Amino acid sequence: MRVPRSLQEDYLNVMRTLAELTAERSDSPSMEALAARCGISVERVLEAIELRFIEELTQSEIATQVGVSQMCVSRVLARTLGRLRLWARAAVS
Repeated sequence: MRVPRSLQEDYLNVMRTLAELTAERSDSPSMEALAARCGISVERVLEAIELRFIEELTQSEIATQVGVSQMCVSRVLARTLGRLRLWARAAVS
């Protein structure tokens, strides 16, 4: 499966912005804040984050592409997956 170039670019933009906002706030930003800073919808942010799983990149590979540390990627992914789980549970209820 080939990921569209625009989605790859969204992924890089989302990850860079996520690192910036996390550094500014010392906390992981909400999906809404991330979408607003990137200038895209929350749905597009979620779709972009799914790139990591489609391409099966390691955290180190993501960090290299985005220009942040592996630890930053680890923290971002953990928080993001936690939020996705909460949203999924809320949608089922």
